[in-house]
Amino acid sequence: MSEKKDIKKIGCVFGLEGLVLREDLPIAGSPERTEYRVVGEGVNGKLFVLEQVASPLIAHKRHMAHVIDLLNSAGLNKAVPYLRDSTQHEHVVEVDGDHWQVVPFVTGVPLSRPDYVFDHWRGGVLADVLLKLRAA
Repeated sequence: MSEKKDIKKIGCVFGLEGLVLREDLPIAGSPERTEYRVVGEGVNGKLFVLEQVASPLIAHKRHMAHVIDLLNSAGLNKAVPYLRDSTQHEHVVEVDGDHWQVVPFVTGVPLSRPDYVFDHWRGGVLADVLLKLRAA
């Protein structure tokens, strides 16, 4: 697959014109949850992560995107919703035989593994997220 060529086409499906590849930006999170992922920058300077979804995970990824939409609409604004394509309004769409989803890029912070689990302040932050998640 030619990622540099396909990124514009994938972006267009999601209503993002003129995406350019941003290989200089590290993507936070677990890369093993997707087949392939890359950051693209739109003409307006906004950044997005384009994720190729493995076929067996399509239904799960669609369900997770739907749940994130519900949480976001219930006021949990830390839940960043996935984009929907501009014609069928789906979260996961097929482009040239591969399935893709797109989410706004969120800058991550590298963690010193495994030491970060002993940072006491993280417990309070996690508790706050869990309380907001339950309320939503």
